[in-house]
Amino acid sequence: MRYTPLFPYFTNVKTAFRILYDDYVTEENGAGVVHQASFSGEDDIRICIANDTINKDTGSVIYPIDTQCRFIDEVKVVNISCREISTIIGISKSSVQRALKRYEETGEFQDRPCAGRPKKLNERNIREIAIKLNWCLDYSNWTINQWKNIIFCDEICFYVIKRKNKTKIWRTKDERWKESCMHVAAAGGGGRVNFYGTITSDGTGCFRIYNENTNSDVYCDILDNYLIPIVQLYQMENNYFYQHDNSKYHLSKQTQMKFHELGVKVLKWPSKSPDLNPSESLWTVIDNKLKSKSLSSVKELIEALSKAWLSITPQLCQKLVFSMPR
Repeated sequence: MRYTPLFPYFTNVKTAFRILYDDYVTEENGAGVVHQASFSGEDDIRICIANDTINKDTGSVIYPIDTQCRFIDEVKVVNISCREISTIIGISKSSVQRALKRYEETGEFQDRPCAGRPKKLNERNIREIAIKLNWCLDYSNWTINQWKNIIFCDEICFYVIKRKNKTKIWRTKDERWKESCMHVAAAGGGGRVNFYGTITSDGTGCFRIYNENTNSDVYCDILDNYLIPIVQLYQMENNYFYQHDNSKYHLSKQTQMKFHELGVKVLKWPSKSPDLNPSESLWTVIDNKLKSKSLSSVKELIEALSKAWLSITPQLCQKLVFSMPR
């Protein structure tokens, strides 16, 4: 039984009281008696008016005979004003009034639920993170030798002018519009191309640069002409897995039939997880190489991309793939 049986004794008077959690309350001679009440925390302004000593700092009743057990022998109901309560406890009168009003409205002294800080993650974000975490746990025991048998692929779009990585400069407040502090921009990035590339622990694989938008037809053509040569080049035979993300054209029925036709085993991959793909780090490397060149046409972009891809060393690919267990 909680403290509620004691409450009717002070419904018509302003009473200061401290009721301890999980106490047993009975009625004896018109007064509420708390039996074997343990000493509670100091999180409430409720105090107990009794024949014993009141600690003015905390409002706690201290039993004079056995202060270790801190049992309250008897609780008596008395009239006391909000001002007297505030003086005993050491808080403002308005705080006492608000607390008593809250108790009359809700039957408890706890603060009302607050909106608080807005959540950073919605339900979808939480589900995606949970799926990604489960994937990492499932493959956490894979060894380097197992990751060696994975062909990682990715697609990205490169622009003639617009770069993937932003350039930061140091300038004064008055140099904002100086030509040396500005970056040339163009509508649509000055032209673009799509790039498909693969890597293994032995190095880069075949790549394709194309202008059309990627769909199931284009992707199946890439698999026909660029995937199998990689397997033959690195002699991976039938022990390899092919990794790609969950784009619509990757999961289409046409693409799945093509994998079945080629006998390709696809590695299970969580959605929206580019950070798990080691080939993702290569795009920053390539973009930095393009940044150092002055490109003015799609043709120059294609030539620069080809050179940048071919300049990637097997050591870098191995380092990226071997980082997967971490």
